Amino acid sequence: ILFIPVDSFSKEMIGSWKVDFINSQSEKDEQFGVKIIFSDNSTMVFLEDEPYKESMGDTCKNADYLFHDAFCLESDRGKFKPEKIHHSTVVEAAKNAQKLNTKNLVLFHTEDSSTFGKRKELYTEEAKQFFSGNVLVPDDLEKIEL
Repeated sequence: ILFIPVDSFSKEMIGSWKVDFINSQSEKDEQFGVKIIFSDNSTMVFLEDEPYKESMGDTCKNADYLFHDAFCLESDRGKFKPEKIHHSTVVEAAKNAQKLNTKNLVLFHTEDSSTFGKRKELYTEEAKQFFSGNVLVPDDLEKIEL
């Protein structure tokens, strides 16, 4: 295992992948997401456990896959108050993905107490109202083929 210190401008080669580190501007702790450019030039952006912020700029645009937290449905905003815990709703994630011209939106870090048994269906349905690309809402341990 090789530990490499990174900052907002770090770019590394990990095998054949080009990896750009994205400072999430977290108010909790310093955290970094990543943009990975694979050997076939497809891209994946993982924002980590923070919502997209405009300061992340061009790094996130035109991703083939955008991994974005979507803690709850918009209708559950009052119950969960995602902004107080530095998270997004499905609607916010979908609007960000649309604005960033993303092809595939992967919603993760979701609650399921309000949506148990229907989370995937409900999150996808809500996201599709604001995002024209493909929406994925994986279950724990589910594999996503990129």
